[in-house]
Amino acid sequence: MYVRRNTKGNDPDNNGPNKKRKEGVGSEQLDVKDGSQLQRYVQILGTDSSDCCPSILVVTEACRIVFNAGDAQRLCSQYQVRLNKLEHLFLTELHADTLGGLLGMYLTLSDSGVKKLSVHGPRGVTHFLRSGGRPESELVPVEIPSGDVQPVVLDHVSILPLPTSEVEKSERVEGVKEESDGEGEEADGKKKRNFVPSSTLAVSYLLRFADEAGRMDVNKALSLGVPKGPLLGQLKAGKSVTLTCGTIVEPQDCVEDAVEGPLIGIWFCPDVSSITKLAERMKVGEVPPPPLKSPHTSKPKKKKLALVIHMSSNHILLHETYKQLVEEFCENDAKHVILNSHTQIICQLNKVSPVFFPIPKDSEKKVEQRMQALDQIKRCDWSTSDVNKNLWPASIMLKFGIKPAKYSGLYHYDPSVQLKSVSTEIDDEIICKQTTAATNIPPSLQSISRQSAEVLILGTAASLPGKYRNVSAIFVDLFDRGGILLDCGEGTLGQLARFYGDEELREIIAKTKCVWISHMHADHHLGELL
Repeated sequence: MYVRRNTKGNDPDNNGPNKKRKEGVGSEQLDVKDGSQLQRYVQILGTDSSDCCPSILVVTEACRIVFNAGDAQRLCSQYQVRLNKLEHLFLTELHADTLGGLLGMYLTLSDSGVKKLSVHGPRGVTHFLRSGGRPESELVPVEIPSGDVQPVVLDHVSILPLPTSEVEKSERVEGVKEESDGEGEEADGKKKRNFVPSSTLAVSYLLRFADEAGRMDVNKALSLGVPKGPLLGQLKAGKSVTLTCGTIVEPQDCVEDAVEGPLIGIWFCPDVSSITKLAERMKVGEVPPPPLKSPHTSKPKKKKLALVIHMSSNHILLHETYKQLVEEFCENDAKHVILNSHTQIICQLNKVSPVFFPIPKDSEKKVEQRMQALDQIKRCDWSTSDVNKNLWPASIMLKFGIKPAKYSGLYHYDPSVQLKSVSTEIDDEIICKQTTAATNIPPSLQSISRQSAEVLILGTAASLPGKYRNVSAIFVDLFDRGGILLDCGEGTLGQLARFYGDEELREIIAKTKCVWISHMHADHHLGELL
């Protein structure tokens, strides 16, 4: 279930005929059980944690767009998010956290009929796709330069990449001349050169959504002499119509003004120097409106953001320059989501055997740390406006509704009702069987000491990550002798993180001596990247 947060605007000049539509239906909370009322929205797919990578989904009437694909496939399967209309994938950087799940997701999409996928990212994305894609695949790389960039204009949304760190081509460093016959130069007379790899390019994004057409007052149009039929459709589309008597009826005579589409920012600053570069890009960056805008809207486009998803660390968010960035480019009542799921099956399995299926470690600790970080940002008085009242910690499936305008605002996914019923779904007979099996150990296993090894089943050899099953992965913990990973399918790192917790996870990875891949199928090795 989705619960709508209080998102009323406080614009004193907002007194037009679409005031109620812009502000919403007037209640402080609005239940949206399945989100079907929302035709356009931005949704958090993954948050920044050890078992999950930051990922964002944008949905319009025509297509779906994903920002970063570290672990999106499992989350989409768990929460029944469809990606069958996915056409574009945008990356904030070239890193395992942003593209670790890309190839697995594309393999699943191609099996369901999606063949072409444009992947927009920093220089180097072409080489990555060519090294991992199928020969028949249509993974189209679109490399974002560090200089001037062109917006990606789709039917309902325009997207402008904002490179936030300058990257030149591989810098060449002059080496020392090597001695050769007689001249102190190489035989061909050239200097020896060494190549220094470039730094990583970080990319933020600006999104401008299409306007929502104003409602037509049919009765008023009929009173002006417009007959029922195609002429009403022309007025709705923003075109003037000429009646048989010669009278010209303009759209504004019987159609309300369009509700302007919001401007949304996805800000990613990996270091302090990139904050200044982002500010420079924001000042000069112009996002053209999508082609499906209302043609009879004469108002100038807004240049301030209605929503910002912050994908930076706390020391960046608390920096004075970043605070100025927020004040300069965000509306006073803009929403700020700080992006810094556990499957319900683990709760059921924990009822069967708390020893073998513990509740994911550090889950409560992570939530507490995130709330403490949010409180720290609020206490620093981010701006003189009402920003602090509009700060929200990112959570999986959090939505920002865009169209219809009356449903605009933040929607928090509340799984509590579903989780409360999880424990009651376990039959007592299953628990009894588990207890009996635990006491009846086969003779062949009784001589094995628990100190010899521990086998952790991370996956059940599913063909793709899902809500109840994961792909192939088994970790053999040899304790002080190290560890061995048998297969490493997508999502393996997340499974380890949920079982061991952040601190112990580092020790587990450090002592892993070997990763053994049974065969080169994607569901057995795609997790190695993370």
